[in-house]
Amino acid sequence: MAKLLLITSFLPLCIFGQSTDYTGWHDLTNELQHTEGGWGIGNACGVDFYLKGIIRDDLDMKGGQLQLLNSHVVIEGELLNVADIVYLCDEAILEVRGGALSVPELEPQEVKIYPNPARDEIHIKGIEVSNLELFDMSGRRLKSYTTVGNMHRIMIDDLASGIYILKINHSITHKIVKL
Repeated sequence: MAKLLLITSFLPLCIFGQSTDYTGWHDLTNELQHTEGGWGIGNACGVDFYLKGIIRDDLDMKGGQLQLLNSHVVIEGELLNVADIVYLCDEAILEVRGGALSVPELEPQEVKIYPNPARDEIHIKGIEVSNLELFDMSGRRLKSYTTVGNMHRIMIDDLASGIYILKINHSITHKIVKL
């Protein structure tokens, strides 16, 4: 049975390829260099196929959103002009190896986490983020993301109602209430 590797533009849907063997890294450079709008990269959450893709240049999102599903994506250049990075699967990893992504700050910025309380998702904005972790009140890590940028969204619709701790960059902690 063939497994599908999907790279989807939010408008229109685009199937990148089909194969019975996706065990290695796949060069996504040409598929993503001329994007308009946002992109989703990966396969459905929870399936046994995990996409490993590499982009060998800068990726200019032109103000669009980047959604990561069941995938590990490496950008060898810089990630430019991304409006938001959304991790739709707990297994999603984004590595940007090309350098700084932001304009130098003139004064310290405050992290903004909203909505809080929340039902389906939380947004994190305002500071450069390299690591996000979500813990339950017993200290068990439920979600962990390696990331880059200053605008992120974490889906929490799969969690039970209650109180959780969001840890940013291994040091900043915030209480999150899931309705």
